[in-house]
Amino acid sequence: MGLNFPEFARNRFEEILTGTNYSAAMNTSLTRRVYTRTPDSAGRLTNVTTADTSFDGFINYITPEDKQLIEQGWAKVGDATLIVKHNTTLNIEDGVIDQDSVEWEVTKLLDAPKIQGKTLHKRYGLKRRD
Repeated sequence: MGLNFPEFARNRFEEILTGTNYSAAMNTSLTRRVYTRTPDSAGRLTNVTTADTSFDGFINYITPEDKQLIEQGWAKVGDATLIVKHNTTLNIEDGVIDQDSVEWEVTKLLDAPKIQGKTLHKRYGLKRRD
């Protein structure tokens, strides 16, 4: 029995992301940085620890041609979107470190397209951390 359409679409997306059966991968090995903030009894920040894990994804930078995203008010030129596999989960305020060691902050889950109730991939909004 063959794959059903949602499974086929997920597999095809992963092939494109990783470069399987294609001349070049769109994939980039990225790092997810989770921050844990520890406040004192008065609520002042006393300690910040981080935990890093690797994942695959594709960062697409926002340009003036991305008028719809800019007009929606969440993005400006210089921000980015991140496309990841259906089973990759990021949280708002997580850090994403790209191949150039630039750190981005996850600001929003933009969409997670579904076919027959199965998520194909996820797209997040990113803002550069300075």
